[in-house]
Amino acid sequence: MGQRSSIAKLPGAAQEKLRGMYAAGLTLDDILASLTDFLQTLDGEWKAPSRSAIHRDRVGYEATAARLREAREMATALATELGELAEDKTGQLMVDLMRTITFRLLQRNVDEDEPFDPKDLHFLARSLKDVASASAIGVKQAEDVKRAAREAAASAVEKVGKSRGLDGETIAAFYQAAKGV
Repeated sequence: MGQRSSIAKLPGAAQEKLRGMYAAGLTLDDILASLTDFLQTLDGEWKAPSRSAIHRDRVGYEATAARLREAREMATALATELGELAEDKTGQLMVDLMRTITFRLLQRNVDEDEPFDPKDLHFLARSLKDVASASAIGVKQAEDVKRAAREAAASAVEKVGKSRGLDGETIAAFYQAAKGV
């Protein structure tokens, strides 16, 4: 295992300031000068990292930022593709699952520099969409079965009520109750 970077040894506030300077697009010399001044204001004796250490850290930071932008774009594309599923609870759970898997894969890519193929996410998204569609069909079928059962019960109530000589108003009340109205 290699040594810890001189950047990683800096206090959190200095690392945060460094990242801000990267994002602001400052030159390496400007970053080094500003960081040296900033470290003098902190408690303790902090030594500024070398110019080459800052350069290596900046390259890594920019690569990570690019991957995160790519992740954001993929998440947006997935949300668009899976968007119509989010109307029900199952669909929302599928979208959340997809986002979680996407970010875990991308984080592994960032942390371990493991190659990542966006096609894998596309296939996973299509699979989840198919599962959600099948679930929606299952829910519709269950509703159809319940509706048929209520109608059969209501018909039975009406038939038995008539055979027992109940008046029309009582039969209608039982009929409506059996239908779930």
